Amino acid sequence: MKANAALQIYREHKEIMESLDRFRGAVERSKSERELKSKLAGFVASVEKHFASEEGLMRAAGYQGAGAHAAEHRRLFGQIRSVKEDFAAGAINPGGALALFVEVWTTHHIERQDNRFIEYLDAQARP
Repeated sequence: MKANAALQIYREHKEIMESLDRFRGAVERSKSERELKSKLAGFVASVEKHFASEEGLMRAAGYQGAGAHAAEHRRLFGQIRSVKEDFAAGAINPGGALALFVEVWTTHHIERQDNRFIEYLDAQARP
């Protein structure tokens, strides 16, 4: 179960990064505001799906850091939702700064928070 959970998280991370790449590519190609909003919405949806999935996996695995990690998810999702709303309202330029924020936010969370849980799963899967 724990090895499968780690694989699921890796797959979800891949989906998030692919969604991020689609958004970043649309920004770099100066796509229409409508397309940028669509790509950003797709990214936000993939993050939301991952957060819910990961929190369920943490509870099922008995991960002691689940509560703190879920709180971090809520904080981060509030930030990204705010950015999405500001972008939709025209308060944020869709240029490099927004794409960079989304990329840094994503990699920071995956590298710091999610990898701790994956390390826990890997340790639990060892005989």
